[in-house]
Amino acid sequence: MARPGPRTTYRYSREFKATAVRLCQIPGVVVGDVAESLCIQAIFLDVVARNAIVVARMFLWAPNTDDSWVPREQ
Repeated sequence: MARPGPRTTYRYSREFKATAVRLCQIPGVVVGDVAESLCIQAIFLDVVARNAIVVARMFLWAPNTDDSWVPREQ
């Protein structure tokens, strides 16, 4: 028997993921609360947030000579 509620989503849009990550970055907000309010798994949101950090480092930051990260020159 079908479950009530929205249909299962197998792919979320980039906009949805970006909004979810921004909500997690608000001071005092818990990732689990954001995930629950968006009806998604907390582990999925954690993975998306970690991937956002990796992408930001790739495109916005550059490795320094002492293994630290500095802003990439535009």
